Amino acid sequence: MIINKWTPRAASRLTRHRVAAAVILLGSGALASPGAVSAYSVTEDGAYYTVTAANVGGFVYDFTYLADFTSFTNANRTYISGINFKVDGGPALVSASLLSGPGGAGLWTTTINDNLSGSNIGCEGGNGNSGFVCSGITLEANYALAPTLPNDPAAGPVYSWLVRVTFNSLLTEAMITNSKNPIRAQFIRQQCKNSNNNNESNKNKENKSRLKNSSPTSPPTCELEWKGAGQMSLNGPFVCAPGTCIPEDKVPEPGSLALLGLGLLGLGIARRFPARIRAAV
Repeated sequence: MIINKWTPRAASRLTRHRVAAAVILLGSGALASPGAVSAYSVTEDGAYYTVTAANVGGFVYDFTYLADFTSFTNANRTYISGINFKVDGGPALVSASLLSGPGGAGLWTTTINDNLSGSNIGCEGGNGNSGFVCSGITLEANYALAPTLPNDPAAGPVYSWLVRVTFNSLLTEAMITNSKNPIRAQFIRQQCKNSNNNNESNKNKENKSRLKNSSPTSPPTCELEWKGAGQMSLNGPFVCAPGTCIPEDKVPEPGSLALLGLGLLGLGIARRFPARIRAAV
């Protein structure tokens, strides 16, 4: 009789543990939202640009803008002076701040929409840049500190910017991986004043004068000035960081609620089963 009393009670405990474990596993599976991963966002002139998004809580997202110039082929662009990107069709921007960037975050001015003043940034007011996150070097005196590209003697092939952006609502994975998301980069170069960019001899003179100007013993052969060198402006999907791109959905789905109800019902039956056995015995 002792064995008969113990057996249903032990079975009841085992049943309760199994039901609870099943409910936890099913529930956790329903809450996961893995993101899609792609190799890079866009490419131009042998350079690769990738924007990766990760939710860091609430409506706040960290965007990593990565520019790889290892195989860059555009010799007319020697420095990068600004970056900007946009979640096309996304919610309104609230704020943006640069957490890190080439040469330090303090070198770059970061803002939202089209209110970043200064030349060679690509985000000046009135250019229809509403919804863009912009980061650039606004002072010409700091242009010499801008990241240099592989055709420059002081080449550095890969650069990254980490921007924290706050929206007024959550992004969806479809917004982040939208192939229409604009991704831009702004370029500058040094050249002799009044030189013609389309004239190859002037380009050669410019490169020679820039090298001479870098030597303390050799005065420049011409007066150098900064000039805009165009913009990379393409559209492509951002990369959705796995596991952190989209915040977990805290509201259980109807199927999860039904499973939870069945689990609770099973626990109730399991609790009553030993009592009936004891009464019969």
